[in-house]
Amino acid sequence: MPKAAALKAGRGFIVKHAGDWFRVPKKLVKSGKVDSKALLKHNDEMLKKMNAKRVAKGKAPLKQFPKAPKRDLFMGKTPGRNSPQGQQVRQQMKAEGRYRKVLGKEEFLDANGNWQPVSKADMGHKTSAVDFWNHGDPPKYPMPGRDAGPRSPYVRRFMEDASNYEFQLPGPNRSDGATYPDYLDPK
Repeated sequence: MPKAAALKAGRGFIVKHAGDWFRVPKKLVKSGKVDSKALLKHNDEMLKKMNAKRVAKGKAPLKQFPKAPKRDLFMGKTPGRNSPQGQQVRQQMKAEGRYRKVLGKEEFLDANGNWQPVSKADMGHKTSAVDFWNHGDPPKYPMPGRDAGPRSPYVRRFMEDASNYEFQLPGPNRSDGATYPDYLDPK
């Protein structure tokens, strides 16, 4: 069976197999390559474990191993609104007059000029993660994230930089993300 090149992605590895990207356990990576047969066997084993848990909870079993979104594989997670970055976003938005506390309740000013509860907010990127990945975000991040590699320190610095975020309503934030172009493959 053919071997696929594994890319370092943070503390783990990812591999492109049959047109899709997958997380790969370190034990499957040998000299920077992953044996396709070993990857398929691993995915089958994981699917069996996942389905056993799903059936025990009364859910229907999955037909195939779910692939992780490129966003998660390439960029990593977005900080939460209660993370240190979320606290910095509060301070930034307060300085801009877009955050307040009223009777102990936190609110932010949404894109339509309405006050919304922070408890319902997403941490939304000012420059989309896919735009940064594909093209960079000059002047602070002139190089595209894909040039640095999946979950590289450069990409993680972008993802953990509070100045890249603002509170946004989940609906518009997530629907905007769905309309963006696809993530280009790492270089």
